[in-house]
Amino acid sequence: MACCSGCSRYSEAERQFGPDIAARDLERYRRKGPDATSRLLLKALRVYSNGAMSLLDIGGGVGVLDFELLANGVGSATLVDASPAYLDAAGREAESRNMAERLRCVAGDFAVLGKSIESADIVTMHRVVCCYPDHASLLTAATTHARHVFALSYPRDRWYVRLWVELENARRRLFGNPFRTFVHAPDAELRSMLPKLTSLIGEFELVSKVESGRIHLYTTENYLHPGVVFIGDTFQSVCPTTATGLSKILTDVDILCNELAPQWLKTPGMPAAKLTQFYDSPRKQAVDRHSLGGGLYARAMATESSLSWILRRARRDWKMRTGGWRNRLAGIQDSPATMTAKMAARQEITGQ
Repeated sequence: MACCSGCSRYSEAERQFGPDIAARDLERYRRKGPDATSRLLLKALRVYSNGAMSLLDIGGGVGVLDFELLANGVGSATLVDASPAYLDAAGREAESRNMAERLRCVAGDFAVLGKSIESADIVTMHRVVCCYPDHASLLTAATTHARHVFALSYPRDRWYVRLWVELENARRRLFGNPFRTFVHAPDAELRSMLPKLTSLIGEFELVSKVESGRIHLYTTENYLHPGVVFIGDTFQSVCPTTATGLSKILTDVDILCNELAPQWLKTPGMPAAKLTQFYDSPRKQAVDRHSLGGGLYARAMATESSLSWILRRARRDWKMRTGGWRNRLAGIQDSPATMTAKMAARQEITGQ
């Protein structure tokens, strides 16, 4: 196990998470394994665990996520924590699990020393945002280090959660403990992470938890099997932003039912030679190509950092912000059907 000390310290965390707390957390992990919230994170992350993957665990404490994912197949892990006591406990546990060669421990404030730490395929922050005052800089530093997956947990913004946090902070103030915990509002986080969101959609209020999901773009290989035809998403995935999923599957069904199946049924059997006609259909290939190209374009528009894509995003944002008044200047008005659809959508969103 490689250990090093960062150039920046978070002294409040060092005091809060001392040797006694570290020993208690490690003993609890040894006896009971990961707690409920940790198990939820691990369940989502295990699908990405393979020997080629690397893990960066920010504020990982005694290394629960590190040890579980290393045991599940992750190749290497870097554990960054502001508490030397936590890192000492994680080092001892790594030795006992024969994982010392695959775990690197770094002591310090990640928001400050992040530039000196290599990026990783998986980045985790479990119960960290609630313990750091400048959460925006911490989140920015963490997300820029994630090559494939970024996972975090945070306390929900509820009155009873805030009450508990305030009581805990009051107790710490009474005993002269400078450490504080925080409950950050999700809508404020969205505004911080997506500063242009309000200018695009107007003022908003979150009424439920924020959910997001990854979309994998794929095309099936080795698809020629006698008697079996892959259509729709089973042959090639669809990115929701392209809105081409329905047209793709309807095109596949139309080609099969109205063009090919009547000819195929004239002779016995469904060998691969017949099915090749479906996959080679110019109409099917054009629709699949259009759908996949739209997904790749949407991904590039969201993630590429070159100048050409920055200019494309700027042009798109300008068109979205100015579309309304440009249409009014040109005398273009919504049709009655479009206006009805917009009113129905607005009523569904606002409940009015």
